[in-house]
Amino acid sequence: MSHNYYNETFTYFAGTYYGYPDCCIDDYNKRSKNKFRKLIDKASCIEKNTGFMPCLKCIKHLEKNDLPVESLITDKRRCPQDFPNGDINNQDDKNLIILITNSYIKSEINNFNERSAKYYIKKGLKKGYPKCCVEYYVTHYGFEENKELNSLNPESISIGKNIGFYPCFECSQKIING
Repeated sequence: MSHNYYNETFTYFAGTYYGYPDCCIDDYNKRSKNKFRKLIDKASCIEKNTGFMPCLKCIKHLEKNDLPVESLITDKRRCPQDFPNGDINNQDDKNLIILITNSYIKSEINNFNERSAKYYIKKGLKKGYPKCCVEYYVTHYGFEENKELNSLNPESISIGKNIGFYPCFECSQKIING
């Protein structure tokens, strides 16, 4: 997982926790990727040291309608303190956002692993490999969470190392015993 993906996910959940509009969170993530563009711009002047940096569309909306920045804060704000209070440097807030971010990323990884497992099972069956062997390979070679992760049995490895097909334990025994 890339450092940028984690940071963007963390920023999304932090922004949501504080009730910032999605467009502003997305804009912040885009601007923070650009090493040459300073984040100190018109948005940072409006945010009044709250950490909230509205996107240009929202800045124009505020200026056109002579609204305070607080008007952009959505009802999805979960921070118990009213805006502009609440601080990412507050360890309780930060720990909660880290927990949510990590849970989300773990869920994404599990979903990816599940999709990968289904793909490899389908691919193996299409090649004509026995279902028990395909499921064994996928389960033990790391596509599903398993206490025996990446632990193919030695017989399977010795049979499969040259042909790319790793039979399950029972089929390995049948091949060895003839």
